[in-house]
Amino acid sequence: MRLYDLKRNDLRPETSRIEAGVRPCCFLSGSVCALGGFDGVHIGHAAILRRAAETASEIGAVPAVWTFDTAPGALSSASISTLSQRLRLFRGNGMDFAVLESFDEIRSMPADEFVRTVLIGTMGCRVAVCGYNFTFGRGGEGHSADLCRLMRQYGGDAETVGEIRLKGDAVSSSRVRTLISDGDVKTAAELLGRPFTVEGEIIHGRHLGHTIGIPTCNQALPDGVVTPKLGVYASEIAVDGKTYPSVTNIGMRPTVADLPGGDSRPVAETHIISDGIPDMYGKTAVTSLLGFIREERKFSSVGELAAQMKKDSDARMSGIK
Repeated sequence: MRLYDLKRNDLRPETSRIEAGVRPCCFLSGSVCALGGFDGVHIGHAAILRRAAETASEIGAVPAVWTFDTAPGALSSASISTLSQRLRLFRGNGMDFAVLESFDEIRSMPADEFVRTVLIGTMGCRVAVCGYNFTFGRGGEGHSADLCRLMRQYGGDAETVGEIRLKGDAVSSSRVRTLISDGDVKTAAELLGRPFTVEGEIIHGRHLGHTIGIPTCNQALPDGVVTPKLGVYASEIAVDGKTYPSVTNIGMRPTVADLPGGDSRPVAETHIISDGIPDMYGKTAVTSLLGFIREERKFSSVGELAAQMKKDSDARMSGIK
């Protein structure tokens, strides 16, 4: 298990691993633990985290989250958020510490042993908070009712947060993942409680945008994270504490794909709709996808592409302010 002190700015793990049954000093006064996979940290997850933070404040305990180092959904498909994004979202929802566990190291642990050694022994858990569909222990043998029973058996307690529904269906990570893959980032944002973002360093491309008067910022899509439907999105990009309106193409840039330096995988290519943009190469940017404008397509010339990009920018500014 890795322990993260979410009160630190760098969000690096503590220097040594912690073992099941060995309690770090930060948990000596006891904790309230939010439990789950938390892939994407959507509004259902946020309800669990906030409830844990509230309970911790009420009883004078440390608010903490226990989860996997790789979100469960990412074991079979792409995750919704990177680890650094998840940690910041944990902090933003009131957690002081995060304990991240490898699924392989815990997959064969019986439910009773998980509660006794991990929750009680390691985290000093006084109250565990989970979602209505939480499972734990070998083969998913334990459910929320079992968590309540076992926590009380070992002198603690547990709370279950009920299902949250939006637009007729349950809020879930798999639903968010599907929406992003389908390009419906507006509905995905409602489930996430925030826009889906691409975060990473602005890298050098082929500088073709500068030659046609429409410069762009390029970002590699993070490994292991769901790829949005290829196409052009209304967006906004935040760099150095400033946020700019923009349009972002997620794709392979087919119009210029045959030129030297063509892409072997999709990239995020963002055009900022503003004057006087400073040099951003090498800086970290957060690009929020706000709405789908059109599908990616190949144009007959770079000039035709430039004309379409101008139309995309106009659509962005008229459709999403």
